[in-house]
Amino acid sequence: MVTRKNHLNTDAIREIRGTMNRYLSILVLAALAVAFLSGLRTAAPDMQYTADNYYDRTHLMDGYVLSTLGLTDGDLDALAASGGVGEVEGCRDLDAIATDRIVNVRSLPEKLNLLEVKEGRLPQAADECVTESLLMVKLGLQVGDRLELALEEDNVDDLARTSYTIVGVVNSPLYVSLDRGASSLGSGSVDAFVYVPGENFTFEHYTCAYFTGEGLAVLDTYGDEYEDKIDALVDSLDPLAQERSQLRYDELIGDAQEELDDARKELEDAKAEAEQELADAWRELQDGRKELDDGWADYRDGGDTLARRGPPWPTCAGARPTWPTDGRSMRTGWHSISMGWHSIKAGWHNTGTVWHNMRRPPPPWTGRRPSWTRAGNSITPPSSPTRARRSTA
Repeated sequence: MVTRKNHLNTDAIREIRGTMNRYLSILVLAALAVAFLSGLRTAAPDMQYTADNYYDRTHLMDGYVLSTLGLTDGDLDALAASGGVGEVEGCRDLDAIATDRIVNVRSLPEKLNLLEVKEGRLPQAADECVTESLLMVKLGLQVGDRLELALEEDNVDDLARTSYTIVGVVNSPLYVSLDRGASSLGSGSVDAFVYVPGENFTFEHYTCAYFTGEGLAVLDTYGDEYEDKIDALVDSLDPLAQERSQLRYDELIGDAQEELDDARKELEDAKAEAEQELADAWRELQDGRKELDDGWADYRDGGDTLARRGPPWPTCAGARPTWPTDGRSMRTGWHSISMGWHSIKAGWHNTGTVWHNMRRPPPPWTGRRPSWTRAGNSITPPSSPTRARRSTA
């Protein structure tokens, strides 16, 4: 049997030998293309695998709960008792200003979203904090420097202190990209994060609650199975969210209504007491005015008695008066005048006291009520028109 040569192979070999350089170039280009395609096909799974290991190592949460009214320990307990939920941890945070940067100040995690220390250590004292390298570079800080925070006027009492010593630089699994979230301060975006011990926050409620799902840690975070299970878990928690939000609303409204009722009762009591004091003051004022009018009447009666029975005044200053024949009547008239003056003084004193207690100046007398002035330590009434006419006569 005669074996015949394959002319196609013979021609190909002859062609390669004649153009060896071109053949090698094509071979290298093909190898590079295959390598590049293989890298593209394996890069994404490798990155996902690395991220999944990082999430598992730092116990990254599977979901979180937010509430505009804040979350309580009861809300966290109810969440932990729900089916399919593993670990639950609350978090407190607020925005602040560090020099010219907006930072999100958060409480140190204990079970979920754990921090990885790149330099230094985690805080051990209440006045210590950790932050990220991004903020250290922007503000030119180093481990051991003091970080001063400034709070909004509405949140000025939400932190026990605003000065912290930086003891470490960390990475947080909550921030795997350059985006740090939105803020109501400054430009509207957060520049960096800062972690402080939770005891520094003075408010009791939590601003956020993180949770993990049972059996989800062993699944690939980017796999379809994980996505399906976490979606089902979140959907199952919707009724609980509605229930707890209503309870929280009723609790806050109930406390506010109780405080409002107490304040309203105090107002009514104070109003009743003030009205009673005002009524008593007006009663004392009327009594004083009546006593004053009675004093003026006694004074005029005494003056009339003296005018009818003899001279009203002593013959000389400092001397004892010389009484006329009807001495008893004269003494009775002077006694009436004296008693009238005492009544006038007592009436004016009571009236002045009442007006002083009522914190308002006494009104000017009108009609027949005469005005009076002080002369030294004695009270001198105005001259009576009737007496003036009699003296002229």
